[in-house]
Amino acid sequence: MKRVDGYGPLLTSLTWTLLGSVACIAIGCPAAYAQTDLRVTCLPDRAVALPGDNVLLNVWVGSPSGGVNDGVTYQWIVSGGNLDRSSAAAVKWNLAGAAIERRHTASVDVQVNGTSAGTCSLGVWVAEPRPSAPASPSGAPSGAPSGLQLRGEYITRRAFIRAGQVGEAGFGLYSYFLMREPATSSEVARATSFVKAFLDVLVGVADQENYVERSRLNGSYLPVTADPPSGLDARQRASWAIEHYDYDHARRLLSLYPTLTGNGPFILATPAPLRTTVRPMLPWDFGVVAEPAIPEAVSRFLNQAAQLYDWQNQSALQRLRDQLLTAVAGMFVGRTTAENWLPLIQ
Repeated sequence: MKRVDGYGPLLTSLTWTLLGSVACIAIGCPAAYAQTDLRVTCLPDRAVALPGDNVLLNVWVGSPSGGVNDGVTYQWIVSGGNLDRSSAAAVKWNLAGAAIERRHTASVDVQVNGTSAGTCSLGVWVAEPRPSAPASPSGAPSGAPSGLQLRGEYITRRAFIRAGQVGEAGFGLYSYFLMREPATSSEVARATSFVKAFLDVLVGVADQENYVERSRLNGSYLPVTADPPSGLDARQRASWAIEHYDYDHARRLLSLYPTLTGNGPFILATPAPLRTTVRPMLPWDFGVVAEPAIPEAVSRFLNQAAQLYDWQNQSALQRLRDQLLTAVAGMFVGRTTAENWLPLIQ
């Protein structure tokens, strides 16, 4: 057969392309992503820390089909303190030596298969340590609550709302942690996990009010049937809140949005207190979240809301949704599925 000059290199290129495709099918190759398909978000595990604390930082890369982990490289930098490593998706940020009463930042640059996927920045306030419990003359603790315990009690007490209450005025965002009464043991376990996670994470984000005006912050609320007693530690507060959760009040608030069916639990995020129907509203139905994953999901919501300050912007809830979708997709499902979990109600 006569050779046609000029086509040899093209045929050779096609041959190698086909062979490469066969090899990828056999052994697997990195997925190719368009930059516009990728989303990057990052979070600390708290928004306020003490000098010397270790804060866990995470970054997630999301795509329409799910979290992206293969072929990803990371480069972190921080404005104070030290990282245990700088090139991983999860790093520990030690705040020893970081100036107190200041917001320190961490940024991460992410690439997928050598192409920029984006950058993400976050901030953590370093607070001045509060005094511990005074010692007795013998040198043993006096039994008085520590500064940390008193602060935790103050924060959670403010987060409990009674019948007819919808929270304090002036916040830029309002988040309500609502659920209908559980009917089965598995629903009880989910409700318990939801309430405990709310109280555990809240203490690490609410202290921002010492540094940032209230209009730029998220106020989070849980309905209860009575005022809590004083002197409870974190474990006791969680048990008390579960026993005194106000399902009637929660049901009334949920009734403002008839499309929210099922027992949940739910987080409802709104730009104003829920005295009446408020739009836009961002609901997250935790009925689709496996019970062991509920604490992490609650943490991601509260810590993400704590990183966004511009609540007066009309697109703020949309931005919160976009950031949460990336974190949710990176943890649970593909972004396409997660879209149905967080429908913005206009």
